[in-house]
Amino acid sequence: MERAAKYAENSLTLAGAVAMGTGVMIGAGIFALTGQVAEFAGSLFPMAFLLA
Repeated sequence: MERAAKYAENSLTLAGAVAMGTGVMIGAGIFALTGQVAEFAGSLFPMAFLLA
């Protein structure tokens, strides 16, 4: 296989990069807010987590 063709086959497109960046930001936000919600909800945290 030609080097340019192999590079194009394994490259990340702009749409793929945007989707990956968006997913990373949303995922990080979920993990960052989990601790704050647990502190606020106290012992009702599991119920708050399931209802959200």
